[in-house]
Formats: sequence, C-alpha cells, structure tokens
Amino acid sequence: MSPTQNRKTQHPHLTRKNLEQHLQTAQHLQTPQETLDWITTTRESYLPLNNPEKEKTPAEEDLLQQIEHTHQQKTTTHQEHLHQTLDTIAQHLLTQQPTFQTLKKQEEQLQQIQQQATLLRNHSLEQRIHLYTQTLDDKKRKLRTQPLPTEHQQEAEKALQQLKKLQQTYVKTKWKPKKITQLTQLHLDTQRWTELLEHYDYHQQAEEARGFESVLQNHIIAMEQQRKNTRNARIAKFLLALTTIITILEGYDFIEKRMPNTQIPPQKTAQQQTQYNEQRTQQLLGEHEIQSLYIDKDQYTLSFLINTEHGWKTDHTFPITLGTNPHPKTKEGDKATPEGIYHITEIRTNPHPTFQPLRYLINYPNPNDTQQGKTGTGIIITSSHQPHYAQAIKERKNITNGGILLITEDIRHLQKKIEYRPTPVIIEHSDREL
Repeated sequence: MSPTQNRKTQHPHLTRKNLEQHLQTAQHLQTPQETLDWITTTRESYLPLNNPEKEKTPAEEDLLQQIEHTHQQKTTTHQEHLHQTLDTIAQHLLTQQPTFQTLKKQEEQLQQIQQQATLLRNHSLEQRIHLYTQTLDDKKRKLRTQPLPTEHQQEAEKALQQLKKLQQTYVKTKWKPKKITQLTQLHLDTQRWTELLEHYDYHQQAEEARGFESVLQNHIIAMEQQRKNTRNARIAKFLLALTTIITILEGYDFIEKRMPNTQIPPQKTAQQQTQYNEQRTQQLLGEHEIQSLYIDKDQYTLSFLINTEHGWKTDHTFPITLGTNPHPKTKEGDKATPEGIYHITEIRTNPHPTFQPLRYLINYPNPNDTQQGKTGTGIIITSSHQPHYAQAIKERKNITNGGILLITEDIRHLQKKIEYRPTPVIIEHSDREL
C-alpha cells in the first residue's frame, strides 16, 4: 500500500476538497448551535490533522492553518456570547424578585450554557455557571421557606381538586370513552393543571399527575391504532370484494394482461436490505467518515456501519420505534421523525423520568431543514425503562413523539461502538431505487 493510500485510510478528512468544503461551511453559520457544531467538529476531526508529523501537501497545510485560525475566532466569539448571556442572568438574579417560574427558566438557561461550555472546554465559563447555580439553589431554598401567597395556595388547591375530578371522570367511563375527542380533552386538561402544580413547586403531586397523564397518552395511542386497524380492515374487505367481482366478470386472464402491476413487489431479504443500506451509505457519505448510523423507517431498524478497506459494512442492526407521524418532521410537536443526514452533536447522561440516562442528541434542524423553514428540537436516540416502548419495538409500531428508541440492552451495546466524532446519522425510507 502506498503512503498516500495509507494516509487516506487513517485520516479520511485530509483531502483538499474536504478541507475547502469545511472552511467554506464556516462562512455560512447562522445560529449559535450551528457555530458550536462546527467548532466541535473542527476540534475533534480537523485540528489533530494539523500536525508536522502528518504527511500533507502545501495546499492542504495552508488550508489547515486557515481552519485553525477560523476555529480560534469562532470559539472566542461564541465564548463571548455565552459570557453575555451569563451577564444577563446575573443581572436578573440581582435585580428581579425571584419566583419559582423565573428561577426554573434561569436554571434551564444555565444547563444549556453548561453543556456548551463543556464542549468548548472553557473553565472560566464553568466556574461562573457553578457560582450562579449555587446562587439559584440558595434562592430556591429561601423561596421554599416562605409561605405561598393566599391566592397562589388557592390556585394550587383548585388544581388538585380538578385533577381528582378528572381521574374520577376517567374511571367512571370504565376506561372506554365513547369518543377519542373526550379522551384528548381529558389529557389536555390534565396537562394544564399539572403545569400549574409545577409552577407552585408542588413537585410530588405534579409527579403523580404526570403518571396519570402518561396513562391517558397511552390510551389515546391505543385508540388511534385501533381506529387505524379498523379502517385498514374495511379497505381490505372492499378491495377483496372488488377484485372478486372483476375476476368473475372478466376472467383471470384479462386481469393478468390488463393489470400487470397489481402484484405487490416482493420484500427485500435481510441480506438484500443490508446490502442496500451499505450501498446507500456509500452514496451519501463516500469515504470521508469512519462510522455511521443508518435508520430505516420502512424496516423499523437502526444499523451501525463501519467504513472498512472494502467499503461500508454493517456491524450490527437493532430494532427500533419511531414517531407516530410517518411523514418527515416539519415543525415542533408534529410527532414525526426527521428525514435526512444529521450528526450526533451531544451525548447526555443525566437522569430522565421517562428515558434512560444515555441519550444521543442529533442536530435537527440541520442547515438544510432551517432553510426549508422546518422547526423543532430535542430529537434523540435513546431507550426507555417503560415496558410499552419495548412492546412497541417488538410489534413494529411507532409510538414516540419523534425520537428513535431502542430497547435498553441494545442502547448499551450501541454505546460500546459509537466513537463521538460526531457520528453521521442517515434517516430515510428504504423503498427508493439506488
């Protein structure tokens, strides 16, 4: 193997075309998140290449120097932006009268800045965040020692009474409301009163209400699936009757000659599907990545692929469940899983009430999505300890709000394989022709 071939295998990013594309991308960054993604990718994948020991042409060396300079500028600008945001939070902490709602909002802002500071590896930011977090905790403790105003206590008590009535209404219907609209309204009312309890720091009661809210949500999903199955069964009966009538009137030979395309094309075998995923990944990513995830919406699978000397090869495939809306995601709250090429931009390990602590966040919306006016955030790859998610994966049903869920054993298996670079994630239907 020649030195050039060996260099390409070890450093897939070290090509003049790839370096020029990455440098050009820096000129079109529009949001702070896009800037942070570019900074992280540059630090992890490009800066290590600017090493005297690495073989490179003068043009490549000049491009790497430009990338390093741009990286320093972007990092400094983004850090200044985060410091300004912290200045605003500090001003609010000093001048505003604290409430649970404002403290919660400031806490969420600090958590977001903390994640970015960790990626930027900025210790001064982390120290400021730690100081302000302590101040927030002190204010919350002080606020809890103060009695709620009478009108707030009355509103919280009213919320508890209303939630109790909603639960009684649900039980009286014997878990079978006549219309799904009744159940949906029940769910919306529960959300409204639960949020009010959280606003007044009634955490234990709010957590119990969230459990009831989850029961309602699962019931709605089951009723929607039942309605869909009933509709599909009626359509199937109608088509069967129509086909029988046509066959009787015209004869089988006529049907076969005049309607040659009525047969359903055969499904791909597991081997054919694996080959398709590998060829499709090669088309979309080429040789400039080391590993990738391919999510097939038609097969309900997530495949982990590795770029080898012989091309892209599937290392392992896992069953999954996706968003209840089968169409590509276009806006916040549409319960659809996005389609396109994304990257893992963040690995979260903090506890979560519904999902496992390990969660991979992808960069939806990516620049192409943003240009098309698509909205929404928080698309994750994770697993859940709740049994109905595992059952949905087993039955090949989509029940999430847009995220990609595996069973717990599989997400742990995947964790051992993913090397955070960030890893590309392809999400699409596999019914297209190569």
